[in-house]
Amino acid sequence: MAAGDYILHKMNSSSDWEEKTVLAESGKFLAFNSNLDPVMQTPGGGFSVATKTTLTIDVSEASYFVVTISANSGFTLSNVGTGLWTFLIKNSGATSIDISIPTTANNVYPQSTVTIPAGKRVEISLVSNGTLRIWSVGNTLTDGA
Repeated sequence: MAAGDYILHKMNSSSDWEEKTVLAESGKFLAFNSNLDPVMQTPGGGFSVATKTTLTIDVSEASYFVVTISANSGFTLSNVGTGLWTFLIKNSGATSIDISIPTTANNVYPQSTVTIPAGKRVEISLVSNGTLRIWSVGNTLTDGA
């Protein structure tokens, strides 16, 4: 994104269009605050990876989590503010497992349960503006030979 002013259009609750001006700055990226207004933010230190054996995760530890589990489980996340996190979940068990995605208020998701066959992986991502949490589920992944 080149430096300078950008004008974005946002439809308000009355179905009227509002103009929002954003000053793009070098070294920052476009994000949205809790009112879904555009803002420029400084990256939080870059890409970082953490390895886990549970879906109870403090997301302030990293932006990408490699999780190995062998039993049904669900996400229990802490320190979710504004950001993007990805979870690569590997089923190390001998049978399929189910992973539950939170279905409480302010969560938007394609499905509430993800089944991972034995020995396979699935990548699940979460984008949050501090209020709304949007989940995305990838395809089942197979390790190469």
